[in-house]
Amino acid sequence: ENLEELYYDETVDRNLRYIGNNPNNYVSFNNELWRVIGVMNQVEDGSGNKSSKIKLIRDQSIGKIIWDYKDSSNYATGVNEWSVASGRTALRNYYNSNILAAFKTFVENVVWYTGTNGYHDTESITASLFYQFERSNNTGKICNGGQFCDDNVLRTTRVTDTVGLLYPSDYGFATSGGKETNQETCLQTYLSQFAYSSDCTQNNWIPKVQWTITPMAEATHAQYVYHINYGVGGAGSAYREGILMYPVVYLKNNIEIESGFGTTNDPFLLKLS
Repeated sequence: ENLEELYYDETVDRNLRYIGNNPNNYVSFNNELWRVIGVMNQVEDGSGNKSSKIKLIRDQSIGKIIWDYKDSSNYATGVNEWSVASGRTALRNYYNSNILAAFKTFVENVVWYTGTNGYHDTESITASLFYQFERSNNTGKICNGGQFCDDNVLRTTRVTDTVGLLYPSDYGFATSGGKETNQETCLQTYLSQFAYSSDCTQNNWIPKVQWTITPMAEATHAQYVYHINYGVGGAGSAYREGILMYPVVYLKNNIEIESGFGTTNDPFLLKLS
């Protein structure tokens, strides 16, 4: 393994992540290519047990899918609550219909965090701070009325599922930086500003345009969701069209890599330990 492709993040959980422009983190899963985001620690399964688990993202998107659409809420711009989002339903339908039964046995039912920024300035959040907010009790709704804040949806900060989406922090921590802006500086850069640093974005293997699972709390709107567009922004409603979805899963902790070098031609193969 090329150690320069791996990095222990600066969170309380010290997750081991793949970084850089194109690390050797390809894995054969569901008879197609996925990529290893890293080994995540303290991942909680549906029974409340915590352990380390391999986290995968599909190499290709499943298309441009609306995060949420509800024609009777927030001026028909959607609701930024993942537990009832139409995009969650679409993602689960994809998983149930397209993941082969043999590979479903590899996947863990886990807690996905849907906490967010609360009253914090949405433009001034680093990868480390995002990581904290994602796991917080801040919901995506802090407004209490108005045209774009009239939904009556119960807000949550945890959802248990076999499939989900990327966190904003996953994107931030995947950069290795470059010659002009090194990794340390990139990790101190607000993710909203990543788009203005080619070193931070080009030396980052994660696809540059996609939805995240994370809502954005804003003073007068209850439909904003963070999405990746080279940087991480939220000035788009849950009903926004044209943004890709990349499924993400966690593997059970009795799954290990059997063989392969992690390249596109020789991806890792998985087995039950």
